Amino acid sequence: MVQKNLAGKATVYDEGVSGERSDQILHRLQNTKRIQKEAAKSDVLVVTAGGNDLFQNLQKNVSESESQILVRVNKVSLEYQNNLRKIFEIARKNNPKIKIVMVGIYNPFYVYFPNVTSITQAVTTFNTTAKATTDEFDDATFVNIDALSKGQFTTKQQIKKLKKQSTEDDIAVVEKSRVETRKVDSKEKNAYLSNEDHFHPNDKGYDMMTSKIKSALQKLEVFD
Repeated sequence: MVQKNLAGKATVYDEGVSGERSDQILHRLQNTKRIQKEAAKSDVLVVTAGGNDLFQNLQKNVSESESQILVRVNKVSLEYQNNLRKIFEIARKNNPKIKIVMVGIYNPFYVYFPNVTSITQAVTTFNTTAKATTDEFDDATFVNIDALSKGQFTTKQQIKKLKKQSTEDDIAVVEKSRVETRKVDSKEKNAYLSNEDHFHPNDKGYDMMTSKIKSALQKLEVFD
C-alpha cells in the first residue's frame, strides 16, 4: 500500500509475504488491525497474488491428464477470484477512496519448458480471472507482467528455437527438482528471473515490474 504525503513523497507499507496464496493474504487482511489501518490511510493498494495459488496446486498431482488439469485450474481460479474480490472489498470498506493496482502472474518455467502448454494456458486463465475481477471495481487497473515468462526471448525466431531445444511437454516440470536437474549451469536462463530459486524475479525483472506498476499509478492519477 502507498500513502502520499504533503512533501510530495510516498510511504510504502510492505505487507507481502513470500509464498502466500490469495486466501492467506485475505486472512491476514481480515484479521490484522495494523494492515486495515494502513489501508484506511493509503492512496493505493498494490496486490501481487496468484502465482502461489496456481503453482502450489499444480504440484499436488502432476500425473493428471490435460483435461483433469484444466478442470482443476478452472476450479482454483474461481477460488482465487473470490479471494481477490474479498480483498478489494475489504480494502474499500476501510477506505472507499483507495485505488487498486492488481499485478498479474507469469510462467517461470517457460524458457526451459516452452512446450508444456498446460502451464501457459493455466497462467492465461489466472490472468484473465484477475483482470476480470479488477474490472469490476472503479479506480482499479490490472498490470500484465507476462513478459517475464519469456524474458529476453521475444522474437518468433527465438521462441521457435527454444521450443526446438526442449522436448519436455509433461506438466511434471512444475516440480522444482525437474527444473534444477535440467539446468546446464548455475545461471538462470531467463534474464529476468533469479539465479537463486529460478522462480522469482531478479533485479532486472523487478525493474520491469516497477515500470509497469508506475504506468498503472499514472493511469489512475495516484500522483499528480
